[in-house]
Amino acid sequence: MSAIGLVLAIALLIFGIALIAYACNLDDGIAIPSLIGTIMCIAGIITLTLSVQEDKPSAIDVYNGKTRLQITYQDTIPIDTVVVWKEEFKPKK
Repeated sequence: MSAIGLVLAIALLIFGIALIAYACNLDDGIAIPSLIGTIMCIAGIITLTLSVQEDKPSAIDVYNGKTRLQITYQDTIPIDTVVVWKEEFKPKK
């Protein structure tokens, strides 16, 4: 997800918390606003979680052959290895 997802998640969290705080100040009938606020907070947390995840290869991607091992050499000695996506399987952003 992009920056739009991150902004949406933060907005949902802030609005949900504000709605819960508003519902706590009401004398009666706080169930509906606090329920909506709680749902918005949960939606914000889920959206935030999905927007922060990066497109890193997992073990199943390596097993399925969607990645390759990139080795960095210094002289003839391998000094670093990184698993990278093959070009045809690279996730679209």
